[in-house]
Amino acid sequence: GIHDLIILDIMLPHLNAFEILKKLRTESSTPVIILSAKGQFEDRIQGLELRADDYMTKPFQFKELLLRVQNILRRHHATPEARVEILKIGQA
Repeated sequence: GIHDLIILDIMLPHLNAFEILKKLRTESSTPVIILSAKGQFEDRIQGLELRADDYMTKPFQFKELLLRVQNILRRHHATPEARVEILKIGQA
C-alpha cells in the first residue's frame, strides 16, 4: 500500500473514525492503531471488531506508541528491524 501504518484518532471533527476504518478495511490491509480519549469497553471492542491492529487510550507515553508502531511494522513487514519515520500533520 501507499502507507506502512495509520494512526487514527477517534475524536475527528465532523468525521466518524469508525466509518473511516470500516471503509479502509474494504480497500486495504494497512495496519491501524486507534488513538482515543474514549477508553470505554464498547469503543475498544468496536475498533478491534473493525480489525484495528491496536487501540491506545489517551493520555499515553510517546515511547509506548513508538514501540507499538515498531512491533506492528515488524510483524506486518516480517523484517528484523522496522524503520520508523514520523510524519506530523496538524497539532501534536
